[in-house]
Parts: sequence; C-alpha cells; structure tokens
Amino acid sequence: MIKIKPLLKPGNITYISLLIFSLFICFLIIRNFVAGVYYQKWDNAGGEIEDRISFLEKAIHLTPSQSWYWYERGRYYHKEAYKNNSPEDQEKILSLAETSLKKAILLQPGNSRYLSEFARLIGNRGEIEKAITCFETSLSLAAKDAHIHKKYAIWTLSYARRVIPIDDMEFLIEMYRDPEELISTYERKFISGVPVKTILEISEREWNEALRLRIPKDREIYKNLASLSLIKGEIDEAIVNYRNARENVKLAYCYFIKKDLHNVFQQIKQVVEKQDENLESEWNTINTLLCRVIMVNKDIWEAYYWLGRGYYQLDMFEEAVENLRNAVQINPGSIESRLYLAKSYDEVGKTDRAIDEYMGVLRIKPGHNEANTLLTNALKKEF
Repeated sequence: MIKIKPLLKPGNITYISLLIFSLFICFLIIRNFVAGVYYQKWDNAGGEIEDRISFLEKAIHLTPSQSWYWYERGRYYHKEAYKNNSPEDQEKILSLAETSLKKAILLQPGNSRYLSEFARLIGNRGEIEKAITCFETSLSLAAKDAHIHKKYAIWTLSYARRVIPIDDMEFLIEMYRDPEELISTYERKFISGVPVKTILEISEREWNEALRLRIPKDREIYKNLASLSLIKGEIDEAIVNYRNARENVKLAYCYFIKKDLHNVFQQIKQVVEKQDENLESEWNTINTLLCRVIMVNKDIWEAYYWLGRGYYQLDMFEEAVENLRNAVQINPGSIESRLYLAKSYDEVGKTDRAIDEYMGVLRIKPGHNEANTLLTNALKKEF
C-alpha cells in the first residue's frame, strides 16, 4: 500500500500561518504609517487649505477606522460651506460635514469634542434644540474642557446676535436710549422655538465657565465678550473688552453712544493715521460713524478732517478735498487740515490752490519742514 505524504506538515502550517499574520501586521503598520504621513502633510503643509484636503482624503482612504481623520474632515467641510457658496452647494457641503462627523462619533462615541462640533453643525443648520442637547451631552462627558465651553458660548452668542444686531449703529443708538426696555423686548423673541433669553443665559454661563477654566484670552475672545456686554447693556465693560481686542472702530462706536467725541476721534485716528491694515475694509463703517457725528453737529471740524484723511489714505482725492475744505472753513487754524487739503489739491492737479494752502500752513507755523518741501515742489511744477 502506497503512503501519501501530506503536502504540509503541521509544523509548516504553523510557520506559514505566522508568516502570513506577520505580513498582514506589517501591511497594516505600513498603511497606518503612510496615512500618518498624509495627515501630517494635511496638518502642517503650507499653502491654501483647499489645496491640502486631498492629503486628508488619502489618509482616510488608507485608515477609515481613524476617527480623528473623519473629525478633521467634518470640521473642514463645515468651515468650507460658508465660503461664498450658493444655498444648494452650501447644503451639499454641510451634508458632507455632517456625514463625516457622524462617522467620527460612531467610531468613538464618547468623544466630547466630536459631539460639540456636531452640535455646532446641526445648530447652524437650524436644529437649535437638538444642538443644545448635544452640547449639554458633550459637557456631561468633559465638564472641565474649556475648549467646549468656549465653542458653546460662541455658538449661542452668534445666534443671539442674529436677533439683536449690535453691528448696526442705528440699532445700537436706539438700544442705548432705553437699554432695559429694548433688551427685554428682544429677550422675549424666539429662535427656532428657543427663547433668545435662554440662549443668552447659556452664552453668559458658558463664557463664565470657560474663563473660570482659564481659557487663553485672545483677540477673538475679547471681541465676543465685548459683544455679550453690549447686548446686556454694559457699555463700559464692552469698552474694556474692545480695547483688549484692539478693535478701534468698535470702540469709536461705543464712545459715540456715550457722547464722548474726543475718544471717538482718538480711536479713528488709530486706524486712519497709522494706515491700519483694516482701513479699507472698515472704511464704510468709519464713514457712517463720522457722518452721524456731523448730523448731530455740523460744526465739528474733526469729523470732516478725519473723513478727509481717510479718503486721502484711500486715494480718493476729490472726496478728500471736499471734506478737508470743510474742516479748514470751520477751523482755519488747523495745520493738519490745511496740509492734507494742500496735498489733496496737489493730487487732483490744482497746484495753485495747493500752493495757497502750503503757504497758509507756513503762516501759522513758519518753518514747517514738510510744508516747506512740498511748497517748493509745487512751485517747481507751477512755474
């Protein structure tokens, strides 16, 4: 009888099994390593974040069980949705964000940060009550996480600001004629079935808790705290926070409400005279405020001066001439008004009038270096 030898001995089967298992583990390690490299490229590489999202997508493709990658993807699409997209595109992007965050939560259900970001997302999509429930659940899992308290505070405050438009100067002026009455009126309103008063109470509570947990205070924090103070009718507290946030234009608004025009002009000076990087983006707001000052009193020469200076800095020289001429008419002794009126005349080709104004500066202050130099240049052009 012929004996058939087994192709694989028991010892060989064990050896091959171990080899296959080892190769599989090596494969997983390599996949995780490559995914980690892609994630680092996403997290650290320079350039526009839109150009880097492919790295995160590759990391997710290699390790779909990594909850953190899904969370980052959800956060990215949540932010991306609000960048000049049509309502239809915005909804599609928000759906991608929601799907990603749900996946992150499914992979790690007890992660409080995932829950808080999901709460913020669904809240921004209008599910206010559900968002509040999710935020509260998130805090029950991590009551000492200042980051979540801050996120909850910012989200509730942003919703309150949709109803109480403190960025509107006319609204603020009206509000501070009788703060208690107007605030109580708005507190009785609802947002998606939730009282504004409740939302404000949550925001105040969460800011207090975040600060108690010593969350680092940056400009954004101070700006939010100032907004909350304004809504509550605490304008002096708002001024303190706007000062810490270096928000000069907002400070100017607050001082205007307090009828402190000296400080209004001081704050505008900080933006205009120093050619602040925000001048162009905030000019409409500054313009509105200065015109409001003029409506109250047409003889405030500083209002015309700072309008003229702002227009000059923005290369809008015809408008600069119009306002600086008014400033000089009201206060002929203002050296700066005459100097910038002369410069503006020079820019629009009215050299003869520029010469008159440079000479006017020198009559007030003989030996004024800049006026002397500019007058000499203007005379060369004229003659």
